[in-house]
Amino acid sequence: MKKLLVALLAALLVFTGAAAVAEEPVEVLFWHQYTDNDVMDTIAADFNAANPDIIVKAVSVSTADIRNTLKMALTSGTGPDLFYYDAGPGYLGALADAGLLYDLGPAAEQYGWKDTLAGWALTAGTYNGTLYGVANEYEMLGVFYNKQIFADLGVEVPTTYDQFVEICRKAKEAGVTGLVIDDLDKWPGYHYESLFYGAFGGPEKVDGAINQTIEGGWNQPEFAEALNALASLVKEGYTSEFPNGIAHDDALRDFYTGGGAMYLTGTWAVSGMYENMGDNVGLFIFPAAKEGLENTPPVGVGSAAQVSAVTRHPEQTLRFLNYLFTADGGAKTWMEKCSCITPNDVDTTDMDLDPLFRQVLEISDTVDVYNYNIDVLVNQNINDATANFMQQILDGIITGEEAVALKQAAAEMK
Repeated sequence: MKKLLVALLAALLVFTGAAAVAEEPVEVLFWHQYTDNDVMDTIAADFNAANPDIIVKAVSVSTADIRNTLKMALTSGTGPDLFYYDAGPGYLGALADAGLLYDLGPAAEQYGWKDTLAGWALTAGTYNGTLYGVANEYEMLGVFYNKQIFADLGVEVPTTYDQFVEICRKAKEAGVTGLVIDDLDKWPGYHYESLFYGAFGGPEKVDGAINQTIEGGWNQPEFAEALNALASLVKEGYTSEFPNGIAHDDALRDFYTGGGAMYLTGTWAVSGMYENMGDNVGLFIFPAAKEGLENTPPVGVGSAAQVSAVTRHPEQTLRFLNYLFTADGGAKTWMEKCSCITPNDVDTTDMDLDPLFRQVLEISDTVDVYNYNIDVLVNQNINDATANFMQQILDGIITGEEAVALKQAAAEMK
């Protein structure tokens, strides 16, 4: 009997030891691009506290670094389980073509994303009919402005392109930079293109060019005129001098400290704008330049949460991915700490949101017609061509007519 008890005790110890090993939490590696905000650390900590069987390790990686290293890391099997990376065929699509992304279709059914998330979040992450990512941020391009400089110049928020140019002219006369722009990092040029194409060509023409359903594709006289107008602003001295030599972060700091009247960028900058400028910063829609066109802000989704095809912990990774988008969990924290529009229906009534972000929400609720943030909707060879010719436009090296021909040639490449 004594030997039996000893044997049973030994077996119990082995069993409990094995159970203890089995209960070790699984680590999920999550790469994101929030290098100047602790929102993802907060979301991961909240999730970890509620899910002791999982440890989400959130690691911030700059946009440039993640673009340069992600594909290699995924290919080698050393990359993250989950990552927040650009949507669109040039980014998400390229990873999908390489077989590096996990099919999220079954997860969408399991967690009911089609019922709880806005359609744009899933559409943006769908490539060749398969869901590979979920987009969180509904981004809008616009014009941030310094209210005090506007008051000093005696100008109001413009509703036409001519009024916009007039503000730039008055600013120059007063010794102030009218429009702070930068393109050392190249990607800001994408947004200038989207803003000016929309203002001069309108959403239907931009849509036709993206989908190559109009004759000439990108080679449209309205788009050429748009780029020539941008080049003219630089030539007239209405903008930052030598924008191709200015880094984005430096331009932001310049604008924060009163270095210019206006700045063209997206709503992802709202949090930083208000943190640095308070109530002195406002936002308006870039005005249309042609009669008959509405003032329509270009919109896009920026990045999307995507899962590695070779993740060793798909169940745990998908649980955290789902948490990122829950209305009372990750989505709420994301919205409150980053001032971004999430795809879930988050109740903002009692949330501590700054007035600038409230303005963004108001615009998104009242504007019925939108334009396109082009770079997230086209493939990489088109974006590569655009990045190069936008710098040449800003330097005055080529004309708008030459640039749109280059873009269409890139679109026709196989």
